[in-house]
Amino acid sequence: VTYLFTPRPGEVLADFPALRSSLEEWEPGQSGPLEAYADADLICFVIRGVGRVKAPYARENQEQDFAAFSQVCVPADTLFQLENTGHQPLRFLQTTAPNSLPTDPAPPTQPQAPVLVCPWPGDQGFPRNERQRGGILVFQPNFECDYHSHDRAEEVFYFFEGEGDVTVEGQVLRVGPGDAVVTPADT
Repeated sequence: VTYLFTPRPGEVLADFPALRSSLEEWEPGQSGPLEAYADADLICFVIRGVGRVKAPYARENQEQDFAAFSQVCVPADTLFQLENTGHQPLRFLQTTAPNSLPTDPAPPTQPQAPVLVCPWPGDQGFPRNERQRGGILVFQPNFECDYHSHDRAEEVFYFFEGEGDVTVEGQVLRVGPGDAVVTPADT
C-alpha cells in the first residue's frame, strides 16, 4: 500500500527490512553520539540548517561541514557523529539501508571508509551500491516522468519544494513541500 503524509520531526516514514527512514530535527548545538551502523549505510538528506559530520577513525580523520540540500553518506561500520553547528534547527531525512539500529562499537584497529558529503547541485553523484540508491531529483514545471516500477525496492520520496502529482497504481496523489510518499517494493 502506497501512502502520502506530511511527517513531523521524529516520525518514521518507512520501516521495511530493506530500509528505515525518519524525519529528524535537531536544535542548535545538538549533536548525536559517536556511533556506527554495523551492516547498513546511513544517508542523511539535509532539508534545512547547517551541520558537521565527524568520522575520527576514517582514513583521514574527517570533519566535514554540510548545509541544506546536501547528502551525508556514511558507509556501514564507519564510526561517525553529527552535529548542528548553526543557529537554526537542523532538519534532515535519515535513512538506513538495510533497516538497522546504531551500535556503539569499540574504536577500530584499521582505518574506516570515509564519509561522503555531496552538496547539491554538485558534480558528485549519489553513491550507489547493493544496499541503496537515491538522490535529489529536480523536475522542471510541467515535466512528466514515464510510468515505471522499481522491482524489489521500497522507495521514499520527500518533497522539498514545489507542487505536483504522483501517480501510483492509478491513484493520483497531490504533493507539496514537506510531503512524503512511501511505496513498497514491486509498486
